[in-house]
Amino acid sequence: MLMAYLSRLSAIAGNKINCGPALTWMEIDNKGNHLLVHEESSINTPAVGAAHVIKRYTARAPDELTLEVGDIVSVIDMPPKVLSTWWRGKHGFQVGNKE
Repeated sequence: MLMAYLSRLSAIAGNKINCGPALTWMEIDNKGNHLLVHEESSINTPAVGAAHVIKRYTARAPDELTLEVGDIVSVIDMPPKVLSTWWRGKHGFQVGNKE
């Protein structure tokens, strides 16, 4: 039933379903193919945004990223500021947090 719904939704949307969080929740890619989600790693998490690094940052903890001016970071989680001032992102094959 879910595949029928997704097929119809995809047809209505003109095969342009590209909302990363929604696709991740449904565990499908933007063509309706089932994704094999590995819970241990965030490297395959679709980005919700991108950030351009304007200040060098050296990681201070194992779950942080070291960034250089000009790097582009894919933002994969942006919790509300009342919950955390840290965003989760990925740079190349590294995943970490950045304030």
